[in-house]
Amino acid sequence: MASPVSADPGAERGDPAAKVCARHDAMTKHLSVSYAEQPLNLALDANGNMVEVNSSNQGSWTMVVITPAGVAVVWWPPARLGFS
Repeated sequence: MASPVSADPGAERGDPAAKVCARHDAMTKHLSVSYAEQPLNLALDANGNMVEVNSSNQGSWTMVVITPAGVAVVWWPPARLGFS
């Protein structure tokens, strides 16, 4: 069975322009099962998207931008790509 979370080919290479996208419910489940992350905080951006921070007790975290259509896109923070 294919994963409900899809990535463009650049995501595996750490390409900052790459996107990892899924329906919000599928993304939340994937982060919970794979990384023990749970939603921690929500905010609304200027474009009407929700910005969600997920975190785990082990210290991992993921920021997800959720469009009004319910598509969740992982936001790649510069620190995760080795930039400061």
